[in-house]
Amino acid sequence: MMRIHQPKATLISLLTTGDKILIAGIAAISVFSMLLMSAFSTPGSFVVIDAAGNQHYRYRLAENRTITCEGPVGKSVIQIQDGAVSVQTSDCPQKICVKSGAIQKCGQLIVCVPNKIIIKIEGEDNRRTLDVITR
Repeated sequence: MMRIHQPKATLISLLTTGDKILIAGIAAISVFSMLLMSAFSTPGSFVVIDAAGNQHYRYRLAENRTITCEGPVGKSVIQIQDGAVSVQTSDCPQKICVKSGAIQKCGQLIVCVPNKIIIKIEGEDNRRTLDVITR
């Protein structure tokens, strides 16, 4: 008995025209919104560091400095340089916080989950306002 070899269908060939239009539309909206967010985001003035829930630091981004924070896994070295902040080294296993690079705009975060360190950029007029009220 002879087997007939049929070529495998590629993912593109399985999509309908409507699927392709939907995917292209979602991609276009995503790119547009990322460009819009980066154009209208404001540069930060302060960096707030919450280390392991018990140490809380607030520094100006204009002042270059290096901070060492102690966490459950070990030390994390945070550097403020030229208006941006980044994690230089960390004792955490995957080093996602180090790989995330420098941040400098309001609302941006760097989080080291194993070391329980949160780094957040805030602006000059960061007021404590309510985001949501629930009942």
